[in-house]
This record gives sequence, C-alpha cells and structure tokens, in this order.
Amino acid sequence: MLLTLAWPVVLARATQSVIGFTDAYMVAPLGEAELAATTTGALDMFTVILFPLGVVFILQSFASQLRGRGELGAIRRYARYGLVIALCAGVVGLGLVPLVPRVIGLLGYEPAVGAGRAE
Repeated sequence: MLLTLAWPVVLARATQSVIGFTDAYMVAPLGEAELAATTTGALDMFTVILFPLGVVFILQSFASQLRGRGELGAIRRYARYGLVIALCAGVVGLGLVPLVPRVIGLLGYEPAVGAGRAE
C-alpha cells in the first residue's frame, strides 16, 4: 500500500536526477566552468525547491487523511494553503535570481560560473 502511494514521488525525484545528469552530460564538452555552472545550478535548484516541496507534501498527507474521513470542505482549505505556498516560493525564487552571481562568487567558483558564460 505504501509503495503504491509513494511511487509518483519516487518517480519525480528520479526524473529530476536524470535531468541533472543529462544536463551535465550535454554541457561537459563545453568546458569545466560550464559543467560547474550546470551541476551547481541543478543542485541549487533542488535545494531551493526542497523545503516548499516538503511542506506541500505534508499538506498533501493532511488532505489525504481528511478525504478518508469525508471532510471535503477542509480539503479545499489545504489545497489553498498549498497554492499559497507554491506562489510564495515562486515569488521568493524569482526575487533571488539577481543574487545568484553573488552567491556563486562567494562559493569560490570561477567568475565564468557566476556570470553564466565562458570568458
């Protein structure tokens, strides 16, 4: 039963790993800075979205319990909470985009990694 419920999440996480690997494989011939930028971006993206994603998964489990009890009105409330979290995470993510080169610079990568282009 648990595996039946968990397989979509497992598939989504596995797909994200495959996409990160494929990106790195395709960019590797361009050089070390480009490869570092791609792999750093994939890891950072995963790290940034993981917290809101985890919170929404908690909301999903509450909504599932409410559905089992037949409290359909409360499910709508949790769905709204999830949408608000997604909207807030999107706005915060877009707001952080201009800071990416500075953060990458603080991590000690080459300037080309933070600039998004080879120099």
